[in-house]
Amino acid sequence: MRCKLTLLVAILAVAWQTTVAMAAEPVFRGLRWGDPLEALGEWQVVEENGPIVMVRRVNEDLALGNVRASIIEYHFFENRLFRVMVATDDARELEDLMRARYGRPMASTALLSLWYLPDQDTMALFGTEQGIGVMSLTSESISHEALEWEKAQKAAEAQAAW
Repeated sequence: MRCKLTLLVAILAVAWQTTVAMAAEPVFRGLRWGDPLEALGEWQVVEENGPIVMVRRVNEDLALGNVRASIIEYHFFENRLFRVMVATDDARELEDLMRARYGRPMASTALLSLWYLPDQDTMALFGTEQGIGVMSLTSESISHEALEWEKAQKAAEAQAAW
C-alpha cells in the first residue's frame, strides 16, 4: 500500500510540474501569462479601469511574419498579463498564421474562429469586421479573475444607484 501511495504522489508531482512548465511557456513575443507590466520594457497606457490596464509597447515591432499589425495591445489585471490583442488590415493572412500555429479551430464561422488550448491556459480568438482582422490571446484563468472583478464592480454600482 505504501508503495502505491508513493507512486501516486510521484506521478502527481510530475504532472503538477509539467502543468506549471506548460503554463510558463511564452504566449507572445517571449511574454508569459502573469508577467508584470515591466516585462514589456517601455510602454504607454491606452486605457485603465481599476486593476485592468491596457497598454502598448513604445516602438513595438508591428511585423508578425508577413502580416503588418496596425495595433498590438497588452492587457493586465493586477499587474499580470492576461490578454494580447492584435489588429490588422491583413485579416486573411493573420488568420492563416493562427491556423498554422494552433491548427484547426475548435469552432469557426464566416467571421469568427476559436481555439482552446487548456494545457497553455489560453483561448485564441480571431474575428473580422469590415476587413479588419483581430486576434485575441487570453489567459483563461486570469481573465476569469478580471471578469469576476468587473462583475463585482457592476454589482456595487447597481447597489449604489438607489
